[in-house]
Amino acid sequence: MIGIDCEKSVVAITCWKQMKGEQYRGMMFLAMMLRNRAESGWFEGSIYNNAIAFGKELNMDWTDFPDVREPQFQTLLQAMDGVYTGTLPDKTGGALYCAHSSAADVIAGEITTQVGQYIFFR
Repeated sequence: MIGIDCEKSVVAITCWKQMKGEQYRGMMFLAMMLRNRAESGWFEGSIYNNAIAFGKELNMDWTDFPDVREPQFQTLLQAMDGVYTGTLPDKTGGALYCAHSSAADVIAGEITTQVGQYIFFR
């Protein structure tokens, strides 16, 4: 394993933690949002740094981890290469933020898409 593999796994775990209960699609949308932030220059233009900052902002509990045999998580891990290389197209419409749909009334910005219980916006 090399450093970039570790970075990708941290991004995947961050997506899994935030979108727990959502399917692979929701996790991928969050990964794309983190990539959009990196491409916009947030946190040194690093997807990894954006994932860490996102986790800190939400006070994520880093003692809970996915079962690596879970099919949704395995698919997410495999897709991280495409997130990092940009070969997976952004399906969020350039979203830089996400919120649970229960917070829809306080979203300030253009809603670009919704996946499961999460709204993505910029």
